[in-house]
Amino acid sequence: MNGYLDHSEVSVLRENFTECDPPLATEVSYSTTCRFPYVISLEFSSVPMEQLADSIPDDQTIESKLLKILNELVENGIDMKRMNTLITNARNIIPKQVEKSPDMYFSTRMIQAALHEDLTSESLKNAVDMEPYLDLYSNWTSDQWVQFLKTYVRSIRD
Repeated sequence: MNGYLDHSEVSVLRENFTECDPPLATEVSYSTTCRFPYVISLEFSSVPMEQLADSIPDDQTIESKLLKILNELVENGIDMKRMNTLITNARNIIPKQVEKSPDMYFSTRMIQAALHEDLTSESLKNAVDMEPYLDLYSNWTSDQWVQFLKTYVRSIRD
């Protein structure tokens, strides 16, 4: 979902916040943390001062625009062709990540396993082997992605 929302200039958030005229930010970054509780962070860079003013109407704030976009995703569904392209790209990137920075790749996943699971050989294997997860996500429907989005963004209306 991170890649779908924020991966490139055609991603939903960049298209609506940085690639519009006039841009509402120069950069949008979306990240998650691997600690409890799970935290999703969204950061807008170089937002024009007018967008930060107290006098701006509630329906024109960055937050209201973000929620409108996310609600539109819920209503219209996820572009599954694009999502599957992102999953295919993730499959191709993993070997490069392991080759380029094996220490970072493996340590990050092992720390996640230590924080969220019991430390068994099976949980460590599952932590570093992303293929089963990518296989699972590649079979998800638009409705499943929408439900996932709604689970983590509580301000999205049903």
